[in-house]
Amino acid sequence: MSAGSADRTWEAAVQAQEHRPLIVGLFSVFVLGTLAITLWAARGTKSATDYYAGGRSFTGFQNGL
Repeated sequence: MSAGSADRTWEAAVQAQEHRPLIVGLFSVFVLGTLAITLWAARGTKSATDYYAGGRSFTGFQNGL
C-alpha cells in the first residue's frame, strides 16, 4: 500500500467519524419510517386472506407494482 493510498484511507475514516451522527440519524429515520408503515398496514390484516392476498382489494396494476 502506498503512502498516498494510506492517506486517502485515513481521510475517509476521519470524514466518516465526523458524519457519524448524520449517518446514524438518517438510518434511524429510515428504520422508524419502515416500522410505522408496517404497523399501519398491519392494522387492516385480520385473516390469512388479508395477509396473503391483500384482502382481495388490489387491482392487477397495483399487484404488478
